Amino acid sequence: MIKSKSQVLITGVYRTGSEFLAHALNSRPDISVSMYRVNLFRFINGRYGDLTNDNQIYRLVTDLAHRLKFRYNLNLEEDKIYQILLSQKKKGILSYGVVYDKVMSLLYLNENTRVWAEKNQLLWREIPNFLEYFPKGKCIHIMRDPRAVLMSFKHYTSAPEPAYLAAALNCLDSMLHAKAQTTADTGRVLVIRFEDLVTNTKKVIENAWDFIGLSSRFKYQGINSAIDPYDRNWSSNSSFQKVSNVNNFNIDLALNGWRKKISTDELHFVECVCHKQMREWGYQTELNNFDISKARNQVLSSKELTYDFENFLKEKQEFRNFLVIR
Repeated sequence: MIKSKSQVLITGVYRTGSEFLAHALNSRPDISVSMYRVNLFRFINGRYGDLTNDNQIYRLVTDLAHRLKFRYNLNLEEDKIYQILLSQKKKGILSYGVVYDKVMSLLYLNENTRVWAEKNQLLWREIPNFLEYFPKGKCIHIMRDPRAVLMSFKHYTSAPEPAYLAAALNCLDSMLHAKAQTTADTGRVLVIRFEDLVTNTKKVIENAWDFIGLSSRFKYQGINSAIDPYDRNWSSNSSFQKVSNVNNFNIDLALNGWRKKISTDELHFVECVCHKQMREWGYQTELNNFDISKARNQVLSSKELTYDFENFLKEKQEFRNFLVIR
């Protein structure tokens, strides 16, 4: 079985351009970047006990294989991965991190591709756990102007109002954790702003490859050269413009399209929640004064949002990452 040299988690709030980032990173042959499939922290981590029992391992493998087949028509070699995990258990080194690495390596690596990455949204709180599992691992945390995220998510989600306002709270939590991660200065977490990604793609992608530890002999050739691990070309799902191919992607609309869609109340809510962190990350705010009561009234019809907003007011920043809608 091919052994991985390093492992990468790509995460951030939904509607931040993380799919574009994943495809662009995947445009060279020595890294395989996938999205959502295994998703250890969402579906597997800690759910099968201490992995000291063969039945626990068997159930993990069969559940994973069923989900991959049912949701993505992806075939996992169940017997092979089961035997691999049993051998790791006999050596006394089986953990959920080992499970993640062995499954990803079996699915995506070959002799020329020894680095795997997976993009999974809303997992920035799991970054410390990922880095603990993988001493050679790296994490990329992508963020975007919360106003653009809010309006894009409003257009994208089928959840009833005011659920889409949760995007502002998730953006706040993302920015707070990104600040803590960069302050820790471990050199293992790279924060990328969507705005920098789309305006200076080549530099950002090559810097990310360097951060991951990949050879500098490959240069970024553009998103047209990016084929994901499922043999598909990149295609935009922008909420602000119709894009048939990369050549008619309008960067200005990607950056400023939210301005034509956002209401006065929506602008007030997102900046009330995020203004301090927005300014820290270089996003210029439109407003200077905020009415907390007005912002609270916008979420009163949602019990979950009211709970999270009250935590925001108490400065606990204990926001649940819910509404993962695809």
